[in-house]
Amino acid sequence: MPSRSLGAATVCGAPPIAFLMPKFLRKSAIKGQYGVNVVERLVLKMGYKWIRGDAALDTGIDGEIEIRDPETQEAKNLILRVQVKTRSELDANSTESFRFTCSPDDLDYWMQGNAPVILVVVKIPEDDVWWVSIKDYFQDSNRRQSRQIEFHKERDRFNERAAVPLRELAQTINDGVYFAPHVRDEDLISNLLQVARLPAQLWMAETEFRLPKDLYEALDEHQERAPNEWFLKDGRLYTPHNLREHPWNAVCDVGTVESIEIAEWRDADSWEVQRDFVRLLNQCLRTRCGHLGLRWSKEEHCYHFKPTRNLRPREFTYRSLINETSREVFRHYAKKNAADETAYYRHCGFEGEFRTFGGEWYLQITPRYVFTKDGRELHPYREEYQAKIKTIEGSAAVRGLVVMFAELLRHDDPTLFHSPYPFLGFGELAQATVPVSIDDADWSAGDELASKSSHEETPDGWLFEP
Repeated sequence: MPSRSLGAATVCGAPPIAFLMPKFLRKSAIKGQYGVNVVERLVLKMGYKWIRGDAALDTGIDGEIEIRDPETQEAKNLILRVQVKTRSELDANSTESFRFTCSPDDLDYWMQGNAPVILVVVKIPEDDVWWVSIKDYFQDSNRRQSRQIEFHKERDRFNERAAVPLRELAQTINDGVYFAPHVRDEDLISNLLQVARLPAQLWMAETEFRLPKDLYEALDEHQERAPNEWFLKDGRLYTPHNLREHPWNAVCDVGTVESIEIAEWRDADSWEVQRDFVRLLNQCLRTRCGHLGLRWSKEEHCYHFKPTRNLRPREFTYRSLINETSREVFRHYAKKNAADETAYYRHCGFEGEFRTFGGEWYLQITPRYVFTKDGRELHPYREEYQAKIKTIEGSAAVRGLVVMFAELLRHDDPTLFHSPYPFLGFGELAQATVPVSIDDADWSAGDELASKSSHEETPDGWLFEP
């Protein structure tokens, strides 16, 4: 009689024999479910609802807590997502604390999305339970990089006393969707230009002049072009120029001249002294910008490129963040319906404000444009033009202008016929590296238009958007 086969069994003239494959329930699975059951029991004691997760589809969340008002018994539809970790031994265990190290994949997953995530650690067999809000705890970049959580055994207990902070945590999520930033280092560039050179010292003396115009006239009598780096206050003249020398000794009482160490003003805590220091820096900036072909507009409260003598376009070439590029900084625009008539002249400019951070001084550069009728007289519709161009240009154009003015102000190399301006010099734009990044496309689709007109490639990031 022929033989018959079934699976791996071959039996002659006999019924088939079926081999049964055993089913296993791992100890780790029982341990994990035990921890989840402990958490569920505590959640119910708080008066909240425990929503079981699907073990077969587990992606790093074991369940959810829905907040319920214990008094009104109203379910609030406020959800906390929960990951339970069961441990028989604790790392760096002491009477006061212990540590827990998150896996990179778990942490990346928990930090995403629009719902709060809490991590609950269950110590068996004692059934001691602790918890932490993942997104709050890992806001600190150093913690994020270490992936370690320091649990305080008393403060972080998961028991009925945790009911209130859990409810408050659930209520912090407002309407709308939150997407976690991309996890990668990003270099961010600010619009803060470091002040790298200051006057060696300042000078102060009493003077009979009370009005700036009178002092200007007196200086003009002794010098062809009166300097700008000074101001009057309470009958005294303040300047980085030596008041014992010509022409200053002709406009002040030389017997009252005093020198002031620059650090006394640069590092002063007094708001009044800082205000005087900024006042003097602004006078120096005005002179420095004048040397660079920029004009101060009192009406627009900004610096802008002067018109060319023949009113033809002016182009400025500079080194951008990526490569050498150029930009038109003064240009004529004709009317759309009359090419032989002038609509306006557009000047690139910036507002400059001195600020101090961490003991360092910076010039905050806020780019803008100035619109004139003939290169000098302000255009009556300049505000409308300014508003219109803001709707066209985005962050890429702003970034390009900041880099351009930073390069212009920083460039002060000595030559055979030129010495660096002694009273004010600049370094680099302040930068920072952060462990997360944001895709520029998420900010505004309109920035695509700006990138086409920025005349330079877009760098990775931008810190202070004017």
